[in-house]
Amino acid sequence: VDIETLTATNKTLISTLDEVMKIQEDGRAKRKSAEQELVRIEDEMRQKLAKGTAHTVKGSPGSGSGKSFDKVLIDTADQVKFSKHAVKRLEMRNILISDEQKARLEDAADQAMEKGMTESLVMVDNLAFILNVKNKTIVTAVNDTANAVFTNIDGAIIN
Repeated sequence: VDIETLTATNKTLISTLDEVMKIQEDGRAKRKSAEQELVRIEDEMRQKLAKGTAHTVKGSPGSGSGKSFDKVLIDTADQVKFSKHAVKRLEMRNILISDEQKARLEDAADQAMEKGMTESLVMVDNLAFILNVKNKTIVTAVNDTANAVFTNIDGAIIN
């Protein structure tokens, strides 16, 4: 291999590296721009919800209170939810949950989040619930805990 070939190859390699670095820089700039736009969009949504300027939804299920959609959204965003599986288990096992028990589940979910748990066993009276803490979602419910075995949990709250 002669020196001219090495020189030409070196120039091509440097040119290619320059192009790669330019592409990376363009990608960084586009990502930064997209991140800023997402922050702007989120801020706009928060401001809109905070102002409560949405129209009241009438005639929809549960709208008897005349609450605006944004108020309902804010009020329910942090509530404990039940997965389809959990709802099936509640029905199958004839488990009825009182408002007081639901409030205790809410408290337990807050405690689990504060402690940094991810999947938690929550005991309320004689009922056992598995809670996905991040999503505030009950994933299953058990009312016969005599010989129950719970796996894949990182904490338990007896409430």
